[in-house]
Amino acid sequence: MVPPQNPLWHLLTALPAALYGSLMRFRNHLYDIGNKPEIHFELPVISVGNLAVGGTGKTPMTEYLIRLLIPEKKIAVLSRGYGRKTKGFLLANAEATAATIGDEPMQYFTKFGNRIVVAVGEDRVAAVPEILFAHPETEVILLDDAYQHRKIGRRLNLLLTEYSHPFYEDFVMPRGSLRESRSGANRADAVIVTKCLPTITADNRSQITAAVRRYAKPETPVFFTGITYAPPQFFWGTTPNLNRGEKVILVSGIAKHQAWADAMQKQFAIAAGYHFADHHQYQMKDVATIISACQKHEAVLLCTEKDMVKLKPLLQQIHAPVTAFFQPVSVQFLSDESLFKQLIFNTLQQ
Repeated sequence: MVPPQNPLWHLLTALPAALYGSLMRFRNHLYDIGNKPEIHFELPVISVGNLAVGGTGKTPMTEYLIRLLIPEKKIAVLSRGYGRKTKGFLLANAEATAATIGDEPMQYFTKFGNRIVVAVGEDRVAAVPEILFAHPETEVILLDDAYQHRKIGRRLNLLLTEYSHPFYEDFVMPRGSLRESRSGANRADAVIVTKCLPTITADNRSQITAAVRRYAKPETPVFFTGITYAPPQFFWGTTPNLNRGEKVILVSGIAKHQAWADAMQKQFAIAAGYHFADHHQYQMKDVATIISACQKHEAVLLCTEKDMVKLKPLLQQIHAPVTAFFQPVSVQFLSDESLFKQLIFNTLQQ
C-alpha cells in the first residue's frame, strides 16, 4: 500500500501510526535486551524479509538463494504459509496445493520439487525441529518473510526494500505501509534494494546507500537488484510458445501488479486484464470470467507464476478450453553480486 498523498489522511492516521510504531519499538526493545528470548539452532538460518507490507520481491530473492545454495547445501524453506486453508506444521508433498500450504510455498515446491524441503507453520520455532526430525540431512534453513519474526535467531538477516518505494521514505501503518518503524533496519545484516531500473547510476546508488545507512548500521552492505522476465511458460509442458505481440488476457493476484502489467504490455497485445488482491484465492466464478474473456477476445491466458499454482488445478478440474501461460521472474544483481555470494557462503561457514 502506498499512502495517499493527502494531508487529511496523514493527519487522521498520525496518532494510530505513532501508537503502533511505539508498540513495535517496545517489542523490539524487549528482544534487544533479552527480556524476550530468541531461540538459536545449530544449523544456519537465513531470513528474507522487509519492513513494508508486500511487493518488495521476497519470493524471487528466496528463489535466488535456493539456486545459489542447491549445489552446496541441503536446503529447507520455512514459511508461515500465508493464505492457506490449513493450520499447523505441514511439509510439502505430491498432494500439496496452494490451499494447503499457501501460494508462495507451493511455487517453491512446484519449481524445485524434492531438491529442497518446503515447510509451513505458524509457530516457526516449533517447525524447525519438525523439519530436522523429518529431514535430518538439512544444512540450512531459509526463513521466508520473517524479518519481524524475532523468536528465531538467524545467522543472516536480509532486508529488502523497493527502489520506487524505499522504507526510508515510508511511514508506519496505517499512515504508510511499514510493519515497524524505519529504525528496524538496524537489525539488517544486508539491505537489498529491489526492482531497480537497469539505468540506475552510480550516483543514485550512492545516494540510496547513504539514505539506507541513516537507519541501518553504518557498515551494512547495500546491494541493488532488478527483475528479469523469462519467456512465458506453457501451463502443461514445454510447448507451445507464446509469441511476441500475441493477444493475451492478463491475470494477477500480487501486491503490486502495475509494474508487471507494464512489462507485459511491451511484449504482448493485452486484450483485457483481471487484477486481484495479493494472495487471492481463486473461485470457479473467477475462472469462468477469465475463460469467457479468452474466448471473447480469442486470446490466451497469461498470469504470474504465483497465480499459476492456484489457477492450474482449477483449469485442470474443468478441462478448461483455454491456452494458458505463466510468466517466471528472477533476480538480477546490478553490481557486487560476487560480494553478495561471498557474504552468503561466509555466513554458512561460521
